[in-house]
Amino acid sequence: MKRLSMVLLVALVMAFSTSASATLINNGNGFIYDDDLNITWYDLTVANLASYDAVSWANELNFTVNGIVYDDWRLPSYARNELRHLYVDELKNSASVPFNSGPLSNLHYGGSNPDAYWTDTSGGDGVMWWSYFFIGDGSYAPKTLYFPGYALAVHDGNVGGTVATPEPASMLLLGFGLVGLAVLRKRSKQA
Repeated sequence: MKRLSMVLLVALVMAFSTSASATLINNGNGFIYDDDLNITWYDLTVANLASYDAVSWANELNFTVNGIVYDDWRLPSYARNELRHLYVDELKNSASVPFNSGPLSNLHYGGSNPDAYWTDTSGGDGVMWWSYFFIGDGSYAPKTLYFPGYALAVHDGNVGGTVATPEPASMLLLGFGLVGLAVLRKRSKQA
């Protein structure tokens, strides 16, 4: 009896301590939520923009979803390596595997000639960082130079999404634990 109680207690602890894996969640309307970084990607790649045009495009995005206005869009952060996280960690891409865009349908990938995506990170006076999407690394280019790149917008938080729910494995363990406790309680009343 004591041993069964300990097993159930361990199962309950495990149910509340398991970590969920990072996921890209399609919230519809082009909003893809990254629950690992708590950011939402806007699934629209705009091509052939100079850095200042890319910044303007992202900053001018404005969406109202379920009565909530989302107008704080920006380019991905080079400092936080958001593009690399998307490409490698979330989409499981590398230079040696076929390109996977996951739930994002508008990503641009140039294969052996990678495309540069602008970031929101300034590299100092008059320069802006860009990132090669397929390797997550990059360099900088003068803001005034017309260096045609791609733009992908991101917003902090979950745009258009719902409240997160516990992962199924945790709920299953919790359910087994509660059933086990009910059985134990019934047996202890009978004894």
